[in-house]
Amino acid sequence: MLEHQHNCEEQGKFVGKAYDLYIEAEVAKKRINELKQQQHAKEIEDLKSRHLSMKLEIEQAHLEEFNKFNKEWDEKITQFEESAKQDEAKLEDKQKEDFEVVTSQILSKLPEKPKSSSEVLNLEKILKNLVKQKKYSWYLL
Repeated sequence: MLEHQHNCEEQGKFVGKAYDLYIEAEVAKKRINELKQQQHAKEIEDLKSRHLSMKLEIEQAHLEEFNKFNKEWDEKITQFEESAKQDEAKLEDKQKEDFEVVTSQILSKLPEKPKSSSEVLNLEKILKNLVKQKKYSWYLL
């Protein structure tokens, strides 16, 4: 188009119909400006389209990474909970064993027949004496 405009300008110097050629050159100039504006608008639209495409790709990558992170985190939480349950069961078993050991130690230290206190022994002696004397009235009180 620029060549056509240039040709029209040159031809206008040597030809008598210069007015028509200058008008044609002006039309060509306007057409060139329109084409430049269209090209510029197309470039801007392409740039916006690429920007949007890149933005969508980044968002999609972010979402995939976020989902991957959540999945890995959920797996870690599940493993931790399983480990905690196993540790809890081990601790419970150990506590039961310790309880049994301590209980058996305590029971082994206790006498098989408990000893009566001096007061109980004294009361039993009084009771035997009352029975020997055939005094049963204490029982009715």
